[in-house]
Amino acid sequence: MAIGANRLHGTAYSIMTLNFERGNPDKPVGHAVVYFNDAADPRKAGITYVMVLPLAIDVAKYVPPFLSGHIEAMGSSDVSGFAFPPAPEPVEDPNMMRKIVELRGDDLIFGGSGNLSDAASMMGRVGEIVSQYNEAYQQAMAREQERSSKPDRAAVSEVDEVMYDMMGEADLLGEMSNLVGRLRYASEGEDKATIDESAARLRAIGRRLPENRKMDRILEAALSDDDASAELITLYVERAYALLREDYRRVGSLDQQIANSEQNLPGIGA
Repeated sequence: MAIGANRLHGTAYSIMTLNFERGNPDKPVGHAVVYFNDAADPRKAGITYVMVLPLAIDVAKYVPPFLSGHIEAMGSSDVSGFAFPPAPEPVEDPNMMRKIVELRGDDLIFGGSGNLSDAASMMGRVGEIVSQYNEAYQQAMAREQERSSKPDRAAVSEVDEVMYDMMGEADLLGEMSNLVGRLRYASEGEDKATIDESAARLRAIGRRLPENRKMDRILEAALSDDDASAELITLYVERAYALLREDYRRVGSLDQQIANSEQNLPGIGA
């Protein structure tokens, strides 16, 4: 009985020319069993195992000469993915192999039908599958790296944006004070979701306040894990209210206190 006679879940996924019977074609795990049906006898099947290494190596330095043709078929000796055996070998118990694939968490790929007795021809087909599987894996890793490199910050809803647009400065400063307290509390509890949401809202409010309210400094201090930053936040918030009241004498006094406080907080206000 050929492996392909009972495909997992009755569905095969495709990426390029690869037919995934197990696994996610958009996120290959990096190791896969590839099987072929024998064109001369559909009851027989042969398999090979494909691996993608976490680094590129010069395979030609390590494999014996009789495998050099397989390396060349892959297009380069400097590769991170390869198959062994280089041509599919007969499998005695397809059902057991399928169970092993499940236990190991391998991808399962159907390579189609071929003349399993023609090793040279099958090596070429295996090489193509290795190249395509490797490319799919590398693309998935690139997407993951790009995703992880982006700041994980919560977005402000359109409703909140409209609400902030309708607020006067006094209301915005009141909302800012509440959010700063919420952010500080979330930081103590390492509640990342709340930290991101509060920071995003504070940035949205900052875009609607005059630049001299120093919203960027307030947020910077609020995100600091230094205990002394609490005093600095209080000074900056009070300064923003003093500017709103046009109490410039008080603003001057607060500026001096802020300068002294920032000397004790390296990295803030720099």
